[in-house]
Amino acid sequence: MSRLLPLLGPFCFGSIIMLAGLGITYVGTIQLYEAMTSVSWPTCEGVITHSEVVPPRHAGAGQPNEVSIRYDYTVEDKKYTGDRYRFAYTVTLNPNREVAGIVAAHPVGTVVKVYYSPSSPTTSVLVPGTNWAVYFLLGTGVVFFLVGVWVVYGGVRSVW
Repeated sequence: MSRLLPLLGPFCFGSIIMLAGLGITYVGTIQLYEAMTSVSWPTCEGVITHSEVVPPRHAGAGQPNEVSIRYDYTVEDKKYTGDRYRFAYTVTLNPNREVAGIVAAHPVGTVVKVYYSPSSPTTSVLVPGTNWAVYFLLGTGVVFFLVGVWVVYGGVRSVW
């Protein structure tokens, strides 16, 4: 028993990191799947109902502004509201300019093409497809999981 006690800390810490990694990987996998399949989703016309630049939700030094956009669209005579511009936020060299450009190109009342999931029309996007940020989320989850495995393995190896 006394030989296993030093293993408890690395095992618990590593397990928490592994679980966090699995959770992030799960979310990243779903987002990657939706982003990849969205290019073949059916489309319909939508109308922008809200479009503005907003300060970041998690304010901090150097955090870029964000796009707040909503649009209404109809699928099979049922009205939906979407708020996703694209899958995952992509940081550019000048994100505030990009955000301002998106809002300027989508004023309230603008007719847009909406891509919606055929299995769940509540899931929609204005710009389909993947970008590096989608892969980054998935990669972050995998890295967290592997670091957790490394911590647990290191703890076990030091005891044995």
